[in-house]
Amino acid sequence: MARLRYKTFRGNESYVRAVVDNALDAIITINEKGFIESFNPAAQRIFGYSLEEALGANISLLMPEPYKSQHDDYIKRYLKTGKSRFLGVPREVLAMRKNGSVFTAGISASEMRVGSQRQFIGVMRDITDRKQDEEKLRNAHMEIERLFSAISEILIGVDQEQRISRWNKAAEETFGISEIDVLGKLFTECGVKWDWEKALALSSKCMRKSGKACSAELAYQKLGGENSYLRITINPIITEFGRFNGFLLHGNDITEQKKSEDQLNLASTVYEYALDGIIVTDGDAVIRSVNPAFTQITGYTAKEAIGENPRILKSGRQDEDFYQQMWASLKEKGQWKGEIWNKRKNGEVYPEWLAITAIKDISGKTVKYISVFRDTTEIKRAEEELLKQSERLSQAEKLAAIGELASGVAHELNQPLNHINITCQLLNKIAEKKKIDKSGLLEEVRVISENVERAVEIIKNLRDFSRKESSEIYPVNVGKAIRNSIKMFGSQLKVRNISLIVEIPPGRIMVIGAANRLSQVIINLIANARDAFDTIEDDRQKKILIKVEDSADEAVITVKDSGPGIPDAIKKEIFNPFFTTKPPGKGTGIGLSIVYKIIQEFGGKLEVESQEGSGAAMILTLLKPPGGVQ
Repeated sequence: MARLRYKTFRGNESYVRAVVDNALDAIITINEKGFIESFNPAAQRIFGYSLEEALGANISLLMPEPYKSQHDDYIKRYLKTGKSRFLGVPREVLAMRKNGSVFTAGISASEMRVGSQRQFIGVMRDITDRKQDEEKLRNAHMEIERLFSAISEILIGVDQEQRISRWNKAAEETFGISEIDVLGKLFTECGVKWDWEKALALSSKCMRKSGKACSAELAYQKLGGENSYLRITINPIITEFGRFNGFLLHGNDITEQKKSEDQLNLASTVYEYALDGIIVTDGDAVIRSVNPAFTQITGYTAKEAIGENPRILKSGRQDEDFYQQMWASLKEKGQWKGEIWNKRKNGEVYPEWLAITAIKDISGKTVKYISVFRDTTEIKRAEEELLKQSERLSQAEKLAAIGELASGVAHELNQPLNHINITCQLLNKIAEKKKIDKSGLLEEVRVISENVERAVEIIKNLRDFSRKESSEIYPVNVGKAIRNSIKMFGSQLKVRNISLIVEIPPGRIMVIGAANRLSQVIINLIANARDAFDTIEDDRQKKILIKVEDSADEAVITVKDSGPGIPDAIKKEIFNPFFTTKPPGKGTGIGLSIVYKIIQEFGGKLEVESQEGSGAAMILTLLKPPGGVQ
């Protein structure tokens, strides 16, 4: 039996020796004084010491400073107290090879007794490669973390239990929720205000599709309450065994993109449904796109127009100088707008209002021209009708003025007619005499002739004033127009005790206008001044001053009265059509508006100066003909 135990022991001893000698880890034993008693081949390979060099040496031989000099004290302290932070606890230490190189080793040390001797055994492994791999992994992890934090996209990690494991800076800034407040929480409890029904449906779909990423757009609310939009993509995390291990959600704020898309959609809608025609050409003026309104206006379909030059619409009414100026404006200002006559596919010529804009690239090269045009045929017809109505209205105002002046004119005609009548009676008496006084007869005939001429002039002025005049403007004698206007009033101003003062510089003063219409202006202003005195109840002197001031480029006609003046509240309204302060039945309310329009047609301006209670002055500024035309 003892022999069997001995064989078993010897067999086990051989087995243990074989294990120790062939182990990949260093196995070292030391006695209680710290001297090495065994040093297996792996230890020799790792540390570079031979068995002979290691046996009997202090274990501190394998340690770098400061551990080398501290180790003996450590053993003594342990032997004295029995307390150790080292034995029985796997740990990492720094070790030193024979060549002096230091490396990291993983060691497990324990105490054992061989007979009455206390010994310590340590199993040590060179973990330099592992530590390097760990360092690389740690660095890679840190790089991923930095990237995770720095990336501008929202990144949210969710584990297999649907709890949040990642929440980057972009997510914090977008949702206003810090990482520390959401880590470990259920995904559905993170506090994000978005379309949860859509988000959860997306994550479920992602899991059903066996690891394929799924994307969707959803609405969310920013920190300030602004409604916005995200595009999110959920990527499932699948283990090598095919098990679902959570997902990574990343998202982009697409609010501005959505706005741009909405604007593009709006622009597309406007393009398609605009009533104005739109032509888009390239930088060489070749048509690339037209809208439906283009076809409605011109008659050309998009297929017929695309690839052509806009000159297919050319009517021939504009000369080459017109087009040269257009292109010069496009080159210098990047735009041109104005009226142009074009031709439809059926040959009909029509007017249009056209605006062209040049589109340039970042280098300043024109790459597109966008033309927007509107058929103004109906507007032209309306303008022509309005012009006719204006002319009729102006003529009606003239006739109304003639009606108002009728009594004065009748009085003016009555005087020469009475002279003629009396003279004719006198001639009858002279003729009845046997002896005729020839010189007296001739004198009476002269009187008749003068009065006839006076009557003819009154009738001529009345006829000229009432005659319809063309819209052309030409050089007009200001003094003559004023004097003819004054004659229309005859003696009716004197009858009303109104003094008329006329101050016209000597010589002919010519302005740009039309004689008949300028007379209409003067008559209207004198009539308004005359009628203003009807509202005065005090005994002030009634005066109307017509004054002409001449300068190199313009002449100023002022019609000023001493009447009641114009209240400030209505100064801006007096030139409006049908505005009047006269009682019902007196005046049309269109006189001053026609005056204003006539002066504008002359290229002049009409201003009013007045203080309530102190009279009013109408100031006409008219341009003089170029080159000093007389």
